Amino acid sequence: HPMTVQRIADLILSADPEAKHYDATAAANAGVDFTVWMEYERIGLDADDAWAEKGWRFEVDRYTKTEFDPVADLLEDVLSTAEGVTCGHRVLYDISNGYIRHVFDCEGI
Repeated sequence: HPMTVQRIADLILSADPEAKHYDATAAANAGVDFTVWMEYERIGLDADDAWAEKGWRFEVDRYTKTEFDPVADLLEDVLSTAEGVTCGHRVLYDISNGYIRHVFDCEGI
């Protein structure tokens, strides 16, 4: 079945039921660990000048102050084993606020 925004949400929420779609400002302002995600580009396989299979590029960001964050590990497990999903995983650190940022840049078809 096609990769819908709802299917992406279901995958992410299975790893972190508290994940936010688009906006996690309140969690960021509170300085707590949080996950935020968004779909950002429609993709698909082309056939006869029409989408044969539709999907999305989407990004999941896990902001944590926990060095070995179990939610980041769970997100990686869920996203790397989901049918039709491919993901890269980068890690960044922001010294100004102490957040470790796990960036999952994904495509789902």
